[in-house]
Amino acid sequence: MKKISKIFIAFIFIILILSVSNYIIKEIIYPKKYHNIVSTMSDRYEIDENLIYAIIKTESNFDERATSKANAKGLMQIVDDTAIEISNKIGIDNFNTNMIYEPEINIEIGTYYIKELYNKYQNKTIAIIAYNAGQGNVDKWIEEGIITLDNNLEEIPYKETSTYWKKVLREYNVYNKLYKNS
Repeated sequence: MKKISKIFIAFIFIILILSVSNYIIKEIIYPKKYHNIVSTMSDRYEIDENLIYAIIKTESNFDERATSKANAKGLMQIVDDTAIEISNKIGIDNFNTNMIYEPEINIEIGTYYIKELYNKYQNKTIAIIAYNAGQGNVDKWIEEGIITLDNNLEEIPYKETSTYWKKVLREYNVYNKLYKNS
């Protein structure tokens, strides 16, 4: 009888640990913060919301006040020129660059931008590379044969970009695994 109760207690303990670790992974390490905004924008612009979460996690780790050395701002790290261009395209009235820190504005601009890049290159990985390095660089790299649309991506001249796209795809895969039934 004692052996059965020890096995039962061990089983309950294992279940408890698995439940807590799943909570920690989902709520702390790989959260889905700003879910209503991300869901709305991913539906509006037909982009997988887990890709948006992967970009946010990689760019700012969900810090809406983040600012990079290159002056990219907010959750999805948008630079002023890109934000101004896209805000005009999507019709954000009275836009000013301080609005980039507002989660709804930032996520909408970032989601629209990644969709625009995907439409241009018809390749998710190249779109992610362009999100980081800029379309001008990517266009030049494609023209020079440094990268190709069939995923020859090992010769990217920028170390940051070379690391970036791999990290975004890794985070994207983790989000897909963690939230596959959500």
